[in-house]
Amino acid sequence: MKRVNTLAILAFILLIPPEASAQYPSFAAFTPPSKEYVVQSDLIEVTNLPKVPAQGGRGICYAASAAVVLTAENCLKLHEDCTRYTPDKIFSPYGLVKPFGEEDSRSHEPLADEGGSAINALNYAAYDAFGNPSLECSSKDKTMPDFATSDDGGIREYTMWNQVYNIYKNLTNTAQKTDFNCQACIEDFFNTHQTEFSTLKKIFPNIKEQSVSFLRLMREPTYRDFVVKLTVPIKCHRVANKVWLENAGKVDVAVYPPAGGDTTTPGSSGKETGQNKKPGHGNYKEAIAVIKTVLNSGRPLVLEGICLDKNTKGKKCLVLHTVVISGSKTLCDKKNQCLDVLKVINSWGDSWQKEVNDGWVQAKPLLDSTHYAEYMMGWLSDKAQAGQEDSR
Repeated sequence: MKRVNTLAILAFILLIPPEASAQYPSFAAFTPPSKEYVVQSDLIEVTNLPKVPAQGGRGICYAASAAVVLTAENCLKLHEDCTRYTPDKIFSPYGLVKPFGEEDSRSHEPLADEGGSAINALNYAAYDAFGNPSLECSSKDKTMPDFATSDDGGIREYTMWNQVYNIYKNLTNTAQKTDFNCQACIEDFFNTHQTEFSTLKKIFPNIKEQSVSFLRLMREPTYRDFVVKLTVPIKCHRVANKVWLENAGKVDVAVYPPAGGDTTTPGSSGKETGQNKKPGHGNYKEAIAVIKTVLNSGRPLVLEGICLDKNTKGKKCLVLHTVVISGSKTLCDKKNQCLDVLKVINSWGDSWQKEVNDGWVQAKPLLDSTHYAEYMMGWLSDKAQAGQEDSR
């Protein structure tokens, strides 16, 4: 399962000059159809979706995508209008970051990396979690109010997160070596680093002005853990401040393609398609069929491992991204040349959606960007249907 890390691309996107002709750089994966494609058919769209905040200046596209899918599942189960959901009913992306740091949790390196997997987040909520923090409790306006007005992040927020990372990087090793049983040592650490504490306190006003609390914060083993402490208050883990997956225990997390090349997934024939498919890898024809089948069930999907590198020929992709797929349609031109188009809900915010054709992009370059690696897509499915899917 690919672990998404979008820090590099965030820097590229957020540092675009405001006077630039386009607010966002173009990526091959997100290519809108040409204007000559005007005849529409086979429209499938899941529109009952919640408003989940953008990832801002953090590399948590996977968590934002998972929050959309999980909240949408509750709307489907309860037959409620997701567009009217208040923050107390919406899964917080911040609350879906913590459980998925297994790849760096054993390391004490202060890596500026919050990358993870939306499919892991779905698994956690469906099988293991006893509720997740709500957006009402864990959101920008509650934890970092000075940055709450910008949904899309921006240079100011990106600069702030760099500053926060540098504080953690510069202080964590000293904090780890400070004797927690020595009150004088704790006070000395706090007094020595008053400038850094004041900077954090200004950004995150909820942190306690206590020497022990500050040392404990700076002793968090990873940057991921450190940021979660800043953005998910302890009270958000109380029952009253959580959102629960209504279908927990009644749904499975299905993926495509599953490991080992088994293609018995929705929309798949269960046979090789002659497209040079490798074990554990899918292909375009099957992927499109799976997407349409899942959307027809009223559920969106997460698409992971989208490579945004300019040139990856013979190289490992360094910049990966995750989005939600919420729609599918066919567009044809006057010569009856047709193409598949998918709607993505991107965690880059409302401005991106508006600028990039409301998220409707060509399916082929988008899906090709994943290289059809195993677990490129994930979604929630009824257990009664799980016999035809690979569940995790």
